Amino acid sequence: MADFNEKDIIETIEMIKVHHLDIRTTTLALSLRDCISEDIKIAGDKIYNKIVKYAKNLKKYADDLENEFSIPIINKRIAITPISLIGESAKNPDYIYLAEVLDKAANEVGVDFIGGFSVFVEKAVQKEMKFFSNQYLKHWQKLQNYARVLILQHQKQELT
Repeated sequence: MADFNEKDIIETIEMIKVHHLDIRTTTLALSLRDCISEDIKIAGDKIYNKIVKYAKNLKKYADDLENEFSIPIINKRIAITPISLIGESAKNPDYIYLAEVLDKAANEVGVDFIGGFSVFVEKAVQKEMKFFSNQYLKHWQKLQNYARVLILQHQKQELT
């Protein structure tokens, strides 16, 4: 075990208390490529089950580390494959449905957010990106409501 002197301990306490040292984010990265299906509902089920299976203890582990080392961990998140790569294989892609699946999974495992509700663009605008963007714009109000809920949940957590 490392030797710590009094100066190092006091300096660390000062960094936490005065300078608000924290760990910004703990992230679990998941590939969802194995969740691809021609049926968007099957893809959604696979996505939900995979996230819940692999992330079920993420919050607990982060909280345990936070308690053990007394350094706050601000966000617990999951990074996923861009969802457009999953939706593009479906006969009838429904990105709003996939957003709802991701939201449900995030709530189930208690993470702050899931990153990856995005489009992968390489050199040119793809057919999938146009479809994704059109659905996004068509359902902008509904997606804004999701964003408001996430912001309100985050603000509520900060108050408690």
